[in-house]
Amino acid sequence: MFSSDTPFGQERCPQRDQCVLSHCLYSHRPPSVDDQPIASPLDGAVESRRCKRRRDASPADAAIKKRTNGMVTVTVTAATDAAPAPAVPVAAPTASSAPRPAHRPSSISTSAARLVSPPPSRRAQKPPTALQKGQNARPATNGEAPVVSNGNVNANANAGANAHGEPATSEALNPRVVPRPPGAHAFRLKVVTMLLAQFARLNDENAGESPCGAAPILTAQELITMTLDEEEKLARDPPSIYNNDVRHRLSAVTKMKLPQWRELLGRRHGPPPDERGRPARAKSPSKEVQTGLTAAEELAVLPRLHASADALAKWGYITASPTAAELAEARQGVEAAHGWEQCDRCRKRFQVFPGRRPEDGALTGDDGDECRYHWGKAHTTSPGGQRHDPTETRYTCCNEDFPTAPACTTAAHHVFKASDVKRMALVLPFETTTEPATATAPPTAAHAHAALAMDCEMCYTVYGMELVRLTVVAWPSGDPVLDVLVRPAGEILDLNTRFSGVSAADLTRAEAYVADGDGPCHGHGPVAPTTLPIVSSPRAARALLLQHLGPHTTLVGHALENDLAATRLIHGAVVDSALLFPHRRGLPFRNGLRHLADRHLGRAIQQLGPAGHDSAEDARAAGDLVRVAVATEWRKMKRNGWRFADGAVLCPPKAKAKGR
Repeated sequence: MFSSDTPFGQERCPQRDQCVLSHCLYSHRPPSVDDQPIASPLDGAVESRRCKRRRDASPADAAIKKRTNGMVTVTVTAATDAAPAPAVPVAAPTASSAPRPAHRPSSISTSAARLVSPPPSRRAQKPPTALQKGQNARPATNGEAPVVSNGNVNANANAGANAHGEPATSEALNPRVVPRPPGAHAFRLKVVTMLLAQFARLNDENAGESPCGAAPILTAQELITMTLDEEEKLARDPPSIYNNDVRHRLSAVTKMKLPQWRELLGRRHGPPPDERGRPARAKSPSKEVQTGLTAAEELAVLPRLHASADALAKWGYITASPTAAELAEARQGVEAAHGWEQCDRCRKRFQVFPGRRPEDGALTGDDGDECRYHWGKAHTTSPGGQRHDPTETRYTCCNEDFPTAPACTTAAHHVFKASDVKRMALVLPFETTTEPATATAPPTAAHAHAALAMDCEMCYTVYGMELVRLTVVAWPSGDPVLDVLVRPAGEILDLNTRFSGVSAADLTRAEAYVADGDGPCHGHGPVAPTTLPIVSSPRAARALLLQHLGPHTTLVGHALENDLAATRLIHGAVVDSALLFPHRRGLPFRNGLRHLADRHLGRAIQQLGPAGHDSAEDARAAGDLVRVAVATEWRKMKRNGWRFADGAVLCPPKAKAKGR
């Protein structure tokens, strides 16, 4: 806002903090910089004239004191023949200025013995900021700084670090510079002062009511930075709507309660790291889902939750394999495209080379063009927490405005996703579980389960998204059945670790899957992801799955259409938690698995941040959500007269007459 490249750039502005000019010719720098005397070519001449007057003065002159325009000039002369002390012009002492003791001769006149203040600076001291005026903070001691909270001080906060232990940047409560200031500086300063007061109130309530470590307690500097961030976002909007935005934001913050404040802090800072610096992971409660039914009774109720064929088609499930003519058409289209695809993240066009480009071995033709994108989704919330409060839409990854915020993540390669059924079948043909057993799908009667919960993880390759991890657990017990890493058919462009949870080290350290279980890990136990075995291809992984999945096995999961597409399977007996707990706004909106687990199970999952998801954890969470739905369904059935006998569901007479 203020520049020092003007003839008056070194001079303190006469208006001080009352200046409302966006580009003032004078200086508005802090007092620590502006209070330093400025060297001038005239200083030497002035000092020479003063020295000449001192030499001309008579040594017999008495001490003289005179006041001129508020300045006191004191001349001290010793009673002996010693040289006279120089005359020093000083300011009249005030209540705010501390006296400076000086060495005086043994004999000094009474009028000259009064202590005086040091000479004033050429620039007046900068008045205290609004934060210093409104807060009663004690001086920092031992590296501590006061925490601003409704006029009180939390002396235990560390000013040198933020809520996560990172170094805090010192910043004054002064609106930041924006290309097009939406209003006068005085008005913007009033806005940040009001925002800071509300943030301090919420911070004080949070410090008094939250248990230790439950929510971060902000220091004074963090509150100032957060306030300036909020005002800057409003100031970067068109100036014509600034006043309206400020009014709505202040209203929302004034009505904000502790749950909304903690949610805002969580989006801004994320969960605090653990003692090893890793992202904190909330512990799941030890209490299991209680349905009031035995495992056999739950399995008896489960078929009533099967999705119909119409529902499967509506939710994007693949219900039929493409024909040979459709495959030939898709192959011609891929050849005609010459590898040109659209990036699934940044939407740019790029070229991909399956098998690598002969000239230089490159996988993509981006030639150093990085992929810049937001990995989070757009999320609309009401900061005030009230139904009719204004809403705001932000990215969940960086908490910035949607869709104008610049990309927050950079990747080395562009990637794409082939969603067309015909193109997916070119990489690996689909297989239907209801068809008779073939050479590639041996009979499954010996190993088939009544119900299984499944979750898959995918990565980006030169053929689109491919299977990279397959996890299957028994339902409703949650016992592990199969958990293996999968080597994709195409060259890997991006492992998508933030979501897949699979890193390059996991693939390189994994040992080959041993079917008879003689190896170090045969994929049938609760093992860590880094010790999982690996199978040679997605086709081999599907063959292992079909050893446990029969035509009548109920497959349980969340958004199973993606998992079945990754394994190239068509299965009819499906219970999907996304269908059982639909979004209140309907399609295309869906409730995420993490949200459903937190709401219905009280369980925090997918808390590893950049380390990614755990497919075993997700499969068990989806299975438990289905158990909750089974318990709800059984309560409805009991009201209609259904009863159990020997583990089987009996229809009441009326239900038998109606056919269900």
